Amino acid sequence: MNPSSQDQPGYAQEADMKDAAAFADHIRQWIVGFHGDIAPQLPGVLAARVQSYMQQEKLFKEKVGFLFAQLPEIPQLGLDIGSSAGGLSVALAQHGIAMQGIEPSPAGVEVSEMRARRLGLSNVHFQQGGGESLPFADGTFDFVISLAVLEHVQDVRKVVQEAFRVLKPGGSAYFEVPNNLFPFEGHYKMAWLPMMPKPLAKLYVKARGAYPSFLDHLHYMNRWIVSRHFREAGFVDLRDVYADYLAGKASGAPWAERAGRLARMPWSAGIIRLVCGTFPTAWFINRAVCLIARKPK
Repeated sequence: MNPSSQDQPGYAQEADMKDAAAFADHIRQWIVGFHGDIAPQLPGVLAARVQSYMQQEKLFKEKVGFLFAQLPEIPQLGLDIGSSAGGLSVALAQHGIAMQGIEPSPAGVEVSEMRARRLGLSNVHFQQGGGESLPFADGTFDFVISLAVLEHVQDVRKVVQEAFRVLKPGGSAYFEVPNNLFPFEGHYKMAWLPMMPKPLAKLYVKARGAYPSFLDHLHYMNRWIVSRHFREAGFVDLRDVYADYLAGKASGAPWAERAGRLARMPWSAGIIRLVCGTFPTAWFINRAVCLIARKPK
């Protein structure tokens, strides 16, 4: 009896290649839809971004390990606000957490579902929606996470309030945003005046060949702004752990990848904690604000 063509190794390999090509094409469309509003997408840069996003869950492995080291216990049910292309939600799901991602972009939801399906995960789900009005009951999740999202939402205060609402008492939140007191703007990949006034910033990016309209829906962030919103929402025990993350990478913490420049400079861990963890230097030297907070029991 001759096996069907679908049982042949060549057929399976061809199917995998077609699946990967379809996944890459969907990611490419999603990237152009978002990053295309910032600057022209040069073919080489776009191709590199596609490859990076295709393995995004692997790139988040270290971040997930760091988060587990910061939390009092491993969460069981988590929410990813602004789940983007799904890499973070999938990385958390691979560590056993039941994850729900919510993302305003239909293309982002589609890419995320493809990612989870390709990896055979059944404990992560995605749906379209915004952080200002989360479609979940009060006290649903014991962990809420959001990376590089608050600066893009319509109402920062409302998103933080909603995160607080859907958290269980005693649950933890981790929000990471760029620090716009740092003299570099990560979306445009340009040197930047701290909290540069928008009219001046628009002239600057236009002169550099990028698109100024992206600034119309970009909120400037820093530690003071984010902390204020979290305290007003009711969060307690606020900690900016950016310095802990860098110092852990340098000192070879159990969760740290043994690669990169910091891994070759273990002596720098103490300096990092001093400079990046101390006011006022941290406000201007840190590239990001990495805030962990807790909802009171």
